[in-house]
Order: sequence, then structure tokens, then C-alpha cells
Amino acid sequence: MTHEYKVGDQIRMLVDYYSLVKGFELVTEEETAPEQDNKDLTDNRTPLGLLDPDVRKRMEAWEHGHEHYVAGNVWCPVGKARWFDDYTYRAKPAPVEPERVTVWMNVYEEHIGSVKDSRKDADTWGLDDRIALWRITYDKETGLNPVIEVEGETE
Repeated sequence: MTHEYKVGDQIRMLVDYYSLVKGFELVTEEETAPEQDNKDLTDNRTPLGLLDPDVRKRMEAWEHGHEHYVAGNVWCPVGKARWFDDYTYRAKPAPVEPERVTVWMNVYEEHIGSVKDSRKDADTWGLDDRIALWRITYDKETGLNPVIEVEGETE
């Protein structure tokens, strides 16, 4: 089934939706394009050629990748988007940064002290012969990706 899309008074394109009309926003001659100012790019169902210019620019500039719609309500990853007006693209969500945990450890000539939850606790429990203070951060959920930093002056 082919539908005419109208934005303002200009017809911008013809798109053949086959039987997939439910997944897209149809605009008839009597209607105007839906409001797109704050459009969630990860939930887009409007063909690229019908997006407002500023929304299209935001879509093309999205740095986390894209997917495009194909038959059967399937979204396929796009390596490098070619930006066809009759394709419907959506932005891939930004990756979620894992929550990090920070612990502190006093380091001595002959041993390492117990783990403390704050710099203040590490300083409070640190002995006079402390030679360094380690700040260790890691992913809370997995315990992976540790980073060990040697703090400057010890108190």
C-alpha cells in the first residue's frame, strides 16, 4: 500500500509501507506532521525524509550508532548509515556506565592494611610507617576493571 506524506504544503516523498503501517506515523493531506521538537531518537518510527531538519541533524550526529527498520518489525544494526530518505532509522541507546566502587588501602613496607571505605578512615587507621595509600576503583556489579591509583601525600 502506498501513501502520500505531506509536510506543510509540500509532498516530500512517497513511501511503500507494505503491511507495516502500524509501526509508522502516517500523515494524510488533512494533517500536519507530528510535533518533533523533543523527539526521542531511540524510539523513532518516522522515515528520515519526514523528520524535521533539526531532528534529522540530531539523528545523523548521534554517536552511539543506529538501527534501521526492515520488514517484519525487525530493527537491524547499521554500520555506517547511508541516510536514505525512505528508511526509518532509530538511534541506539547510549551505553550505560557501570557503577564504580572506591576503596582505600594503606601500604606499608612489609604488608598492606585492610580495605577502608573512605580516605578519612584510611588516614584514621593508617600507622606512622605507612609508605603509600592506594585508591582502588572497580565495577560494583562485576568486580572487574580495577584501577589502582597511588594517592599523593599521606597524612
